[in-house]
Amino acid sequence: MHQLPVVFMFSGQGSHYNRMGESLYRTNSVFRYWMDELDKVCIAAADFSVVDVLYAHNSQFKQDFCRTLHTHTALFMVQYSLFQVIINTGIKPDRVIGTSLGEFVSAAVAGVCDVNKLLRDIINQAKFIEKNCPDGAMISVLAESNKYKQISQLQCNSELVAINSDNNFVIATEAASVKYITSYLKDEGIVFQVLQVSHGFHSSAIDMAQKSYLESVSKRQFKFPVVKYVSSMHGWELSKFEPEYFWNVVRKPICFKQAVKFIDNSEKCVYIDLGPSGTLAGFVKKILSDNLTERVYSVMSPFFDDEKQLTRVHAQLLSSPSKLITKKRTKMKSYVFPGQGSQFV
Repeated sequence: MHQLPVVFMFSGQGSHYNRMGESLYRTNSVFRYWMDELDKVCIAAADFSVVDVLYAHNSQFKQDFCRTLHTHTALFMVQYSLFQVIINTGIKPDRVIGTSLGEFVSAAVAGVCDVNKLLRDIINQAKFIEKNCPDGAMISVLAESNKYKQISQLQCNSELVAINSDNNFVIATEAASVKYITSYLKDEGIVFQVLQVSHGFHSSAIDMAQKSYLESVSKRQFKFPVVKYVSSMHGWELSKFEPEYFWNVVRKPICFKQAVKFIDNSEKCVYIDLGPSGTLAGFVKKILSDNLTERVYSVMSPFFDDEKQLTRVHAQLLSSPSKLITKKRTKMKSYVFPGQGSQFV
């Protein structure tokens, strides 16, 4: 059994994809239970079903899964449901860290705020962004971040919004500027990816939604985290939260590299990426130079081998046989996680 502290990681916009978590939804009763429970909140607050958007075979969103209202909500629900799966196997976090929207999941896991309230806040935030903000884009670039200041073509109506590792940064830009910037990157042989998002998060492009969002959460109360909470916005541990914080996590630049360095300087940890794409696990491996083969894990991926990866994580960290994936479960068991009350999984 492992002895190192465990860090749960949650990712934000750009890490999503069609059908993420589908294999778990079909075969894992814990994941399915939480997706269905949170979906009820979504249906009541937004008049649509995330489960239908993601998993219905006749879904109209199969080829175009980038609308902010859908992706915001789905990312939160999928990652929180996977968290419930992981803790149900006996693996619990000593620290949590999220990037961007993933900080909402961290807050729910750490008991900072009720999960249903945070989900409704996410839905409202997405609605305000869609209503008030222009369409935008985000581009992940595999190069040193100082390239952004050195290359004028990258600065075309754009802002540097994230430094994920020594050789990866993200820019947000207007939709009309994407072709110009990506053409330059292609010509220079610089690897990049246009993220599947509909707005330029972490930039001034979403400022027009700020007032409405802050008004909607002005009376929200947040608790002291029961799990150590590391902020990717600040780059260090945080214990006090104001409503503005959960606007700033999608508006201000992301300092994930600094946050991981903060954790590593505090103590050596095992990192488990609960995001859909395993991108944060990849960033951690690049940020930390020592041997991380047995210290960094991910579960979900676009290859839909989630059950296999889940079994691997469980076997490596607990070293005890357990049938994690079941197609049928006759009895839900009650699990109490600090700060969250009794929850049926």
